[in-house]
Amino acid sequence: MSVKKNLAYNFLLSMGGVLFPLVSIPWISRVLDPEGLGRVQVVDSLTYFFIALAEAGIVAHAVRAVARQRSAPEGMRALVSELLSLHLVTSIISMAGYGIALYFLYDRIGDGRLLACGIMFLLLNSFACEWYFWGTENFRYIALRSLAVRALALAALFVLVRAPEHYPYYYGIMVAAAAAILLLNLARMLRETGVSFRALNWKRHLRVTRVTYGISLVYSVPLLLDNVLLGVLAGSAAVAFYALAAKIVRLLGALVTDAFLVLYPRSVALQEEGEAAAARGLQLSAEGLLLFAVPVCCGIWVVADVFTAVYFGSDYSPVGPHLRVLALFPLINASALFLNKQVLMPRNGERSVLKGLLAGALVFVAAACLLMPRFGGLGTAWSLVAGEATVLLVLLLLARRGGWKPVKIRPRVLLVVALTPLLFAAIGACVALADLLPMPELLLLVAGCALVYVLLLWALRPEVWQMALSFVRSKPAAGAA
Repeated sequence: MSVKKNLAYNFLLSMGGVLFPLVSIPWISRVLDPEGLGRVQVVDSLTYFFIALAEAGIVAHAVRAVARQRSAPEGMRALVSELLSLHLVTSIISMAGYGIALYFLYDRIGDGRLLACGIMFLLLNSFACEWYFWGTENFRYIALRSLAVRALALAALFVLVRAPEHYPYYYGIMVAAAAAILLLNLARMLRETGVSFRALNWKRHLRVTRVTYGISLVYSVPLLLDNVLLGVLAGSAAVAFYALAAKIVRLLGALVTDAFLVLYPRSVALQEEGEAAAARGLQLSAEGLLLFAVPVCCGIWVVADVFTAVYFGSDYSPVGPHLRVLALFPLINASALFLNKQVLMPRNGERSVLKGLLAGALVFVAAACLLMPRFGGLGTAWSLVAGEATVLLVLLLLARRGGWKPVKIRPRVLLVVALTPLLFAAIGACVALADLLPMPELLLLVAGCALVYVLLLWALRPEVWQMALSFVRSKPAAGAA
């Protein structure tokens, strides 16, 4: 399938990943109280952290390995069997650690139903194989499957979660949706490749996954342990305010960052064609990142308070300040992911990525321990931004040390980037003078910023789209993948 179609399906997947939560979160914030929602977020983050432990670096390695084996059925069957076996072994080890963590954190969770759901999810995740579909670039299946499951989960949410005491149902629906995706993936992959557990040599993958394991583990610290640390240091209600803000910011940022997952296999392939082909892809990625991420960040900052009032309701008014603190996160995160997936990983720079993520995790934990007890969720938000900025800085320094030359951004793109925050701030100031009700103010802000940005792109014509069209139509050399 062409990169053009992959990008289209991935955009569909990203939009579903954004739209379904955008529909469900207002319902959840009006039905569940901060205490119950905070408990769900704590156990969910803890479970996903041990899922990351169980993955043991397999995902990043598997995507690349599958991409290289997709024209060799026998090799693919052996690869799939070995990676599944390795994941089963690491999952058993992870489950032991998960049991110990639940023992010490039970008082913060305080509900056996949540724990049962978390344990079930961790058990089923032993057979996770999403990496197979990313490696084979089967984005059509990924998108359609995810949209169908999410639609069913959304319907169940409206039917079953209708009172504050229904927070275990909310988590149960989340786990059921994830389990359905896991089982569908496993059934389809086994039908396409088959599996055999004879004469396996899964230990050979440990030479590669020990580095990617460190990457996935360290990456999970700020991503998944933020809610757990906040719950321990500041309580469940603080988790709810921070978690909602972080979820909105990450959902919007995913519209930018998910494109890198589509471009990653092609970036690996383009390395085989020479520096010119690789440089073309990097310039497209960098300029596209700026043109998407900058308006997202500026838009979050401008609408933070009024969006909170309309979207979350009066019980969750503290979410607004959290959104303003986190407004820069999508740009910083997307820039770090650009260096990770588009610059370092295709050049086998896993160790450099690990160093950057480790530095960011250390900064995050240190800042969190200092700021969370006093500032609660706001301290967590500042810690998250500081940790991600550290990752970006370290990856940039290591990429330069490795001989990478920074991408040259064209002047018109830079001008769009410079004018966007000024124009959005001016629109925000003008709309505030009108003293409107929250809903009209939000609609006017969103419409005004969107219109101004479209006009800005039309006036300056950064010409990224022509380059994008030529890139997605390109085909890597035979056997490059």
